[in-house]
Amino acid sequence: MSCLYCTGIRKIPIIGAYLLPGQQGLDDLHTHVQTAFNQYPTNRYAPVFMGDFNVDLDSNNPNDLKRQQEVLDFLAANGELQSMVPHFRQQRRYEKMGNTTWFQNMEDGTVRRSKCDYICCRDKRLFTNVALREPETFSKTDHYMIKATFLNATPRAHKKYLLGHKKIPLQHQGPYTPADNLFRILVDNVPPPTAEGHPKTSWISQETRRLMAKRCRLHRDKHHSRQQARVLTRQITKSLKQDRKERVAAAGAEIEACLENGDLQGAWNIHTKQQRVTDLQ
Repeated sequence: MSCLYCTGIRKIPIIGAYLLPGQQGLDDLHTHVQTAFNQYPTNRYAPVFMGDFNVDLDSNNPNDLKRQQEVLDFLAANGELQSMVPHFRQQRRYEKMGNTTWFQNMEDGTVRRSKCDYICCRDKRLFTNVALREPETFSKTDHYMIKATFLNATPRAHKKYLLGHKKIPLQHQGPYTPADNLFRILVDNVPPPTAEGHPKTSWISQETRRLMAKRCRLHRDKHHSRQQARVLTRQITKSLKQDRKERVAAAGAEIEACLENGDLQGAWNIHTKQQRVTDLQ
């Protein structure tokens, strides 16, 4: 469990916790987490409570009804907290999955999903955006990320601060240290990442990218032909379909090579990676 204290016009604590499965997680909720909430009054500014609760508060699973009810009672007793995700429109691919934040590939080929990660607050005006996002490619996690922009106060009350705060990035003051000089060398010499090298889009062929660039140039023209744009869209769709087939074939060949070498973990990692990319399309 961790707790941050966001100060300014309002003093709002942000409490983060991971509730273990089973009765131990509920015991921690009513002891350690409740102790953190008791330190801050909830009659004026309700705290922000976030973390992995290990329960889906929207499901009707009979095995989780007791845990679900205890967590809901805890949120209601500590400032009438509620999840912020439903208050903001999510991308279509996440809406198709029911805005779930956790998944697990089962042995029978199905995918088990649940909404166990939450950002809860009483006032949705303190958030400008709460969105589900794909975690970084280097992280081997089965959870999706909840990304939120938190305000210390509502935009109207926070207007003076927003207009008067220092611009980012701040200008360096004083002499440069060896670490500063090394960082400047890295910034000047390391090229920025390109879309072709990103793991999510590296499977798209150059022909498809050429068609996409051509359509972008066409849309910049205010008097462009809609018929030509529709033709390019159909060509891009057809090319993407072929690229997906080649990507799946290449992944299948890699999995077969891993199985021949006895590398079951490598084959499973490739399968999981392809399954995640497929879910996001």
